Amino acid sequence: MKLFSFEETRLEFAKYAYSKVIDKENYYQVNDAFQFENSIEELNNSIGQ
Repeated sequence: MKLFSFEETRLEFAKYAYSKVIDKENYYQVNDAFQFENSIEELNNSIGQ
C-alpha cells in the first residue's frame, strides 16, 4: 500500500484487494496506510465493516 503515492490510489487498491484476501478479520490493519480518517471510513463502508 505504501508504494502508492496518492491516498485515492491506496483506497482504490484496498477496496479491490479485499476480495482477494483470505484473512478478512485482520484487514483492518491496512488502515495504518492511510493518512485521512475519511479514507478509512470509506474503505470500511465499502467492505461492509
